[in-house]
Amino acid sequence: MISHYAWPGGLALVIEAQDRRHAAVFGPQGWRAGDPRAVLPDGLPPGVEVERLGVPPWLAEQLPSLEMAQGGLHTDFVRLDRLLTRLEAEGARGVVLVLGRSPAVWVLADGRPSVVLAPDRAGDPAAALSSRASGWIVVLAGPVTMPVRPSAAPEAQAPEPAPPQPAAEPVAPAAAEVRFVAAPGTSQAMDGEAAALIRAAVGDAGLRVVGFLDGSRTAGEIAREVGLSSSQVVDVIRILADRKLAFRYVSRTRPPTGARSAG
Repeated sequence: MISHYAWPGGLALVIEAQDRRHAAVFGPQGWRAGDPRAVLPDGLPPGVEVERLGVPPWLAEQLPSLEMAQGGLHTDFVRLDRLLTRLEAEGARGVVLVLGRSPAVWVLADGRPSVVLAPDRAGDPAAALSSRASGWIVVLAGPVTMPVRPSAAPEAQAPEPAPPQPAAEPVAPAAAEVRFVAAPGTSQAMDGEAAALIRAAVGDAGLRVVGFLDGSRTAGEIAREVGLSSSQVVDVIRILADRKLAFRYVSRTRPPTGARSAG
């Protein structure tokens, strides 16, 4: 969990990893970083504004080791696309966070931005996402290791899979191994009620589940992509299925070559 605090004359960023907490506080002498008890001995002032953002555990564990490169920026005054372009030209390494009503997270590897959290869908280009992200901008510098998802070895003489076919009626998920496919246009036109229910159930990370509902992943595999548990992903799918925004994936195996249909 990442928390950003703003008050007249001060800013603070607090990162809560599994085994430690790290804070960076801006004051008259610039940024000070360290244990929150040391850099915020008196706690936070009254009337502070706060924005919170959940990130995948693999990223949360690495954030305390990074250095504060830029803070005190906001998308109301800074062109995020230009900032990303400059960091890319510099070959920067680190993380760009946007904390606010449309949060986003990029990991930079030698300047190349990879989307970790998107305000809409993770499949869009980083430049397009930067125009929709809104909130406080924080740039952390340092190397970040992204998880590599192993690819499954192909089975010998496996039949060629048919394109995903949605069932006629939505079926509420019963197990984490069932595969689902999102209805066409769900990512772009999710109704406000579904989005609100997903946020209430599992947080903003649940909105990313839609982008992985292509019939090729189980709930457990999607959970590893978005940083949720399998049961949380199932909860998101159930919300979508109840509103006919997701359908159980139906696999139809093609007949062997040369097979003739009956009749």
